[in-house]
Amino acid sequence: MATFSHSGARGDIIYGLPTIKALGGGVLYIKLTAKFYKSIPMTEQDLAWFRGLLCGQDYIEDVRKWEPEIHVDYDLDKFRDASGPREEYSLLSESHLRAFDAHFDLFKPWIIGISPKYIADIVVNRSQRYHGPFDWHELKNWPSSVFVGTIDEHKEFTQMTGLGIPYYSASGYMDLARVIRGSKVFIGNQSFPYSLAEAMKHPRVAEVFPPAPNCLPQSSNGFTRLTQNVLGHIVLGKPLKKEKCLKFYKPVLAGRMLRIASSSLRPPTSYIVQSAVPPEFAEAAKREGAEIIVSDEANIGAAKAKGKVICIVNLASGADYRMARRVADALRNSDGLAGSTIGCGEAVYPSGPCIAVSRRAYEDCGLFNLGVLPGEQSYSDLNKRYAKAGYPCRSAGGCV
Repeated sequence: MATFSHSGARGDIIYGLPTIKALGGGVLYIKLTAKFYKSIPMTEQDLAWFRGLLCGQDYIEDVRKWEPEIHVDYDLDKFRDASGPREEYSLLSESHLRAFDAHFDLFKPWIIGISPKYIADIVVNRSQRYHGPFDWHELKNWPSSVFVGTIDEHKEFTQMTGLGIPYYSASGYMDLARVIRGSKVFIGNQSFPYSLAEAMKHPRVAEVFPPAPNCLPQSSNGFTRLTQNVLGHIVLGKPLKKEKCLKFYKPVLAGRMLRIASSSLRPPTSYIVQSAVPPEFAEAAKREGAEIIVSDEANIGAAKAKGKVICIVNLASGADYRMARRVADALRNSDGLAGSTIGCGEAVYPSGPCIAVSRRAYEDCGLFNLGVLPGEQSYSDLNKRYAKAGYPCRSAGGCV
């Protein structure tokens, strides 16, 4: 019987389960002392709730508290080692798998046998971090909804959206999983409740955090954009109409892992800079097959660009290659506009570190010559122009 340890956070433990299953299962020891970023340290109560949730899975013998004198066969915290096998933008589940050269088909559920508990058709959660462009107001006319999570999360969500979705206080992680399983769809950001929906492969819509899209849905019933089309399809069984940017995943063969960081999933990119390029920037771009164009005027550089994504980088604002690539990657293989300071309905600031646009959207809508079209007085008009043409605007995060 193998032994495993994990220090959390809560969602990370759920994303570590495919690795435990792939390595034959055993006993999971949870460390209660660690704290990462803004996550709340786990307690004895969390340990008991995890035991109640996971011990029914055929690959979990027991869930126990880790003590310093306990030796384990696999320390799952290895997925955090930046110098190890983890790649930027990897799924959290995939990062765990690659840390131990393990394989699991992430389109398949790894938490099964949960008895559904119906509370509402739609179960919602939004934690207080990891946010992205997402239209929560699509839920306005869907009364059969309930919010799960903490009281503070519910209060903040209500203040932000104005939606009167009632609050449900789950009695533990098993109860939370049952309520999600009993609904028709779960909608939430990259949080612990979302990880449960992902693990059960329950119909779900994810609010993706662009600087770290590491919890993307992996199955045909997972979406990354909330629309009436998606709600009607999942809740009412209506046919799903094709829309832009509904899904982030790409199908993979059974037993293989999805590698979001793979260069094969990145669209060809042309970086436009206004001055001499730092050597490390040029070397990184060369490694990934990206084009660099030096031009004082972005539109002149954009006209020369050969890539599907045109990323204008203001090196004077301190943009490094990692930031520029995040902005370019925010477009993935879709059309639209992305930037480190752009958001739906917000202003666009080309003077910021970097902003990217798909080649097709650039040719249709332009980029910086905003005074050409009548009635456009500010950069916020660019968002309207893109929205009118059907091209999405995405934030890649203000701090990356």
